[in-house]
Amino acid sequence: MPKPMPANGEVLVRIKSSGINVLDTKIKAGNAAHAQVLLPAILGVDMAGIVESVGQGVTAF
Repeated sequence: MPKPMPANGEVLVRIKSSGINVLDTKIKAGNAAHAQVLLPAILGVDMAGIVESVGQGVTAF
């Protein structure tokens, strides 16, 4: 896939580590009425990495 380019107000992060948390597992099991999503969904947005580039308007992160 081509490298994505961040849009206005976005940052591009090279992810070094990622994971899922307890809420993600509850969503997957259908036990999170306050955080319902249509499955299949991309869960596990906990991550750590390095900001590679920024879109217009990003002045700090």
